[in-house]
Amino acid sequence: MGKILSIIVPAMLLAYYLKSSWPTIKDKKVLLGLLLGGTLIYYMGMLLSQINLLLGSTLQLLGTCLFFTAVAVNLSSRPQEKAPQQSFHQDEDSE
Repeated sequence: MGKILSIIVPAMLLAYYLKSSWPTIKDKKVLLGLLLGGTLIYYMGMLLSQINLLLGSTLQLLGTCLFFTAVAVNLSSRPQEKAPQQSFHQDEDSE
C-alpha cells in the first residue's frame, strides 16, 4: 500500500498544481521544467532505491526539492492581491 501511495501521490500533486496554476505557469517554461523534472527525478529515485538505497533516497529528495522550489518561485512571482479595506466601526449604543 505504501508503494502505491508513493507512486500515485506525486502524480496527483503535479496534476492538481498544474490544473490550478496553469494560466501563470504556461508561459514560464523553466518553472514547468522544474515541476516535471522534479517529479521525474523523484520517480527515478524510487526505481533506483531498489539497487542503491542512498542514491535512490538522494534522487527522491532532489526531485521533491525541485518541485517545491518551483512552487515557491511561482507563488512569490504572482502579483499581490490587495485585501479589502476593513473599517472598524464602534457601536455608538454602548452605555
